[in-house]
Amino acid sequence: MHQSKVSSFQPFTGFRPKTTNSFCKKLSRIVRCTVEKYKQIIKIFLPVPKKSNFIFKLRDLSKVFQGLSLATQKTLPELTSFIRLWVHEMIRVFSDWLLEEKDHVDLALILKTVTEDLNMDSAQIFSKERILFGDFIEKDQDMKS
Repeated sequence: MHQSKVSSFQPFTGFRPKTTNSFCKKLSRIVRCTVEKYKQIIKIFLPVPKKSNFIFKLRDLSKVFQGLSLATQKTLPELTSFIRLWVHEMIRVFSDWLLEEKDHVDLALILKTVTEDLNMDSAQIFSKERILFGDFIEKDQDMKS
C-alpha cells in the first residue's frame, strides 16, 4: 500500500496532544501492522468454492480503523489497552466471515504476531480473560435524534 494512504489513517485524534512520543510511534506502527495483517488474511483466507464467504474488501480494513478511532486517552490510558482494542476490532471484523474452528485459530495466530511486531509481551495482550469492548453513551453526553 502506498505510504501516503497509510499515513492518512494515523491521526487518532484522541491520543495526539497528551500522548508521549513512544505511544505515537507505536500508533503509526499499529497502522502498518493492521495493513500487513490484512494482507496476510486475504492471502490465507482465499475464496474457494467450499469457502466462498472469504471475500474481504478494503471496507473491512476501514471498519477496523473506524473502531479504533472511537478510542481516546481518557477511555484507554495505556498502550496495552489500545492494542487489546485493536485485537478486538480485528476479530470483530474478520471472524464474522469464518465458519470453521480451524479458521478462527488461524486468525488468532496471525493476530498474536502483532506483539512481536510492536516489541510487547503477548501475555499482557492475550490474557485468559476475553477481549471485549463496547461503546456506551455517557450520562452528560447529548443525545442526537
